Amino acid sequence: MLAAIAGGIGLQKSSDSAFAQGLNASIGDVPVSKGAEAMRALPEGEQLAKAFAAAFGDGREHVELDSGGIMVYRPGALAWTPAGAVLISSGTVEAAGPDDFGALAVHYLKPEGTTFKVTGAYPDGIEGSLMGGPPEWVVSTDFGDNPVVVTDTFGSWQGVTCTTTALHELGGGEPVSLGAFPSGYDNIGSEGQGPKAVSITGSIRNIVTGKSFEVHFDGTSRFKQFFARQGAKYVKTGGDGELPGC
Repeated sequence: MLAAIAGGIGLQKSSDSAFAQGLNASIGDVPVSKGAEAMRALPEGEQLAKAFAAAFGDGREHVELDSGGIMVYRPGALAWTPAGAVLISSGTVEAAGPDDFGALAVHYLKPEGTTFKVTGAYPDGIEGSLMGGPPEWVVSTDFGDNPVVVTDTFGSWQGVTCTTTALHELGGGEPVSLGAFPSGYDNIGSEGQGPKAVSITGSIRNIVTGKSFEVHFDGTSRFKQFFARQGAKYVKTGGDGELPGC
């Protein structure tokens, strides 16, 4: 449910959603720090390949889970920060069972010439969806100085699909949750196009860096919700409507 964003980086998306309208990531504009000159001089695709090789070389991109499924990681995006680079990789569970979740792996990397050294590894750093799928995701700096991964995860039960949006900040050496909220509801799988059909999707808008944002909901109902930064989390502070419960 993430939309394409102008200038964005690390985008995994479906083209028919307005969820991330207004986000304008500028990850690539981080100044080149001392010691990163040689790596940053390489083409972006080569930087990403070297980062993924450092994190998942020698076949480590295939991980056997306790359930018997195999998590397969694929390179997603490389976000630069003043402290180094952060690799985000999508993890999908092959032959997933109903209780298997996909994931985003987060690796912190230090450039050493034209190679990377892993300084922190979180292979299940950000949870994905049921049935082994990774979340849909995008990386943005619109929320503050550190990159933030915004994800959509999905769950379906008896023809009802619910979406949850979560924010994870990548600075500080590990991914840190900034909060999560319900952002979509669709019961057309159970109600068809009848009078009880509901289909609503939320879109983050009007971000005030480090302080607040709005979520605009559109579809069979239209309303807004308001979120503010309180300590380490964004929390809902008001609004004029609610999604149905899941």
